[in-house]
Amino acid sequence: MISVIVIISGFLWLYFDFFIRVETEFSLQVHPLQNTFLILHGSSSMIFLIALGSVLPIHVLKAWKKKNNRLSGGIFLLLFTILILTGIGLYYSGVEENRQLLSILHWVIGILFPIFFVIHIYFGKYKK
Repeated sequence: MISVIVIISGFLWLYFDFFIRVETEFSLQVHPLQNTFLILHGSSSMIFLIALGSVLPIHVLKAWKKKNNRLSGGIFLLLFTILILTGIGLYYSGVEENRQLLSILHWVIGILFPIFFVIHIYFGKYKK
């Protein structure tokens, strides 16, 4: 459930960032919900990291020792790692050039992430 909140809040933030503006007396401004989606995305991501930490010793190590689904699992863990590192970079980086690169990398992988999740489940269940 928490993964759905992370994904949907990230998609909503991205959608609002690119397509939704509020017209004010002087200019177009970001929609007030955009910040709410960002806060929801960041805070739910922290909870999701706890869930990921509980999955590592149970699911990942067990499957790795059995040599099950290593390719898609390895790619999935790499994508997780990139999302975590770019998320940390976006939160703490004060250099605008770094933030732009980190942002693009974070949202491209974030958009592709659910697709890789489905592929990982498919290979885990049906390609044994």
